[in-house]
Amino acid sequence: MTAPVPAQINMDVRIYYQKLRKIEAAIPEPYVVVVSRETPDGGKPGVKTDVSRSLAAKLIVEDQAVLASPEETAQFRSEKRPNKRQ
Repeated sequence: MTAPVPAQINMDVRIYYQKLRKIEAAIPEPYVVVVSRETPDGGKPGVKTDVSRSLAAKLIVEDQAVLASPEETAQFRSEKRPNKRQ
C-alpha cells in the first residue's frame, strides 16, 4: 500500500496521476537510480537508491527525489556490485 500524498501538497488527484504516468513513461529502464532530496519530514539529501520505474516516478512527482545522472548511476551500481575476482 502506498502512502497518501502529503497534506501540504494541495494537488488535484487527476493531475497527480497524469504527472505520475507521464514521468513513468519517460523512464526507459525498469530499474533506475534516484537521488533523494531534503524533505520537511527529515529526508536526507543525496542518498542514492536503486528503485523500480513506478516508485521513481512517485518519488519524483512528490518532490522527494530526482533521477541520478548516467555518471552517478554507473558509479552507484559499480560500488554496489561485489567484486567477483577476489
